[in-house]
Amino acid sequence: MRALLAVSIACATIARAEPVPETIVLPAGEVALRLVMEGSLDRQTPLRPLSFAPDAWFGATDRLTVGIIHSSQSVDRIAAGATFCVRELAGTCDAPYRGSGLDARYAVASGVAPRARFLLRDVDPGKPALTLGALMRWSHRRFEVVADPYLRIGLGNRDLGNRDALVVPVWLGARVAGGRIAIRTGIDGDLAVWRDGWHVPVGVLFEGHPTPSLTVGVELGYASLLGPQNTIRRSAMMLYAEWRIR
Repeated sequence: MRALLAVSIACATIARAEPVPETIVLPAGEVALRLVMEGSLDRQTPLRPLSFAPDAWFGATDRLTVGIIHSSQSVDRIAAGATFCVRELAGTCDAPYRGSGLDARYAVASGVAPRARFLLRDVDPGKPALTLGALMRWSHRRFEVVADPYLRIGLGNRDLGNRDALVVPVWLGARVAGGRIAIRTGIDGDLAVWRDGWHVPVGVLFEGHPTPSLTVGVELGYASLLGPQNTIRRSAMMLYAEWRIR
């Protein structure tokens, strides 16, 4: 864990380059490519599961951004084991390919972009789902608040775990030393068992910018630290790199 914290601090401080400005959507013609390495930090199964998940977004217009997504980060989850699994774990990451999704968001105002995703959450059994929500960002000087709330609607195999859910992630962040640090929290849970099943994820994120078009970062956290069924066993690390191509 100390080594991971050292990596986190390094990611936050290595950058001196000015990053590409943060926007709710990408400018027309710009491409963002992200690769995420997701690994479990559970003491009993360290780095198992372990997966590599690619995401890609394209600025179709100055208001519309579309993408193909695979990572847990792309659906605002602190979790390990998204596509593509390289170290498997039964019941969590038990096949190399576990699903993907399509992502679209449209800016309607400064800092507000309604967002929809079509997801294939798993392939065995198939768990197709639709999410409806909005990406929002507010900033003042070096400080920012980001939220990406959405309703997830199961489109099939609802009795096999593909239930409707409400996810409300929130990041409280600040720009420091050419990078960014943020505390991540929020609330989420399946609607069918909301009263006894809601939970609060808690994590910390560090980012740096080795070049203006490259972002590297790490997110460490717990999927369910608070709530009726909280557990400190579901912890994960997500290392990622994102390239912007104009």
